[in-house]
Formats: sequence, structure tokens, C-alpha cells
Amino acid sequence: MAFIALNGSTKPICVWHNIVKIHQNNYYMAYNRKNHLHKVIEVQQIVKDKKKFGATQEFIYKKYIMDQYHISRNTFYKYLSTPAYMELRKLNAK
Repeated sequence: MAFIALNGSTKPICVWHNIVKIHQNNYYMAYNRKNHLHKVIEVQQIVKDKKKFGATQEFIYKKYIMDQYHISRNTFYKYLSTPAYMELRKLNAK
């Protein structure tokens, strides 16, 4: 995977510029477990909504998830198998 920095070179300027660029494009990494579960629930909701119209999981991943969340196919299937609502309820109960 090639990296193109803000100044056009292939070397990163610094770590901070990478984070700023990622943040400006709304590609967020989970800050803690609670945020991660919210991200998982978001992905699960997209899949649930699109499956109503007969789309396959592979199509949903390629069309909606891959570009927006930048996760691998393997991670995508892990997200779908995660009982996120239950885990989030447990975290909120603490």
C-alpha cells in the first residue's frame, strides 16, 4: 500500500499529520471499548438495513463498509459475529 503524505512525497511528514488527515476524512479508530462497540453496532445496522433489499454480505462489504470504515473482510465478519448490544449493555451497567 503506497502512502502519499500531505506534501506529495511518499514519506510521512510525521505521525501527527497522518492522524489529522485520517481525522479530516472521518476515519476513526475506536478510542476505547465503548466506542469500538458503537462502531460495530453501526456496521451491523448497515448490514441489517441493506440485507432487507436482498444484498449479499460480500456486496455490502465492498460497496458500503470497505470504503467508509477501512476494515478488512475478516474484521467485517468478526464485527457481524460480535454480540455488541449485549456487551454495550454490560459496560453501561457498570
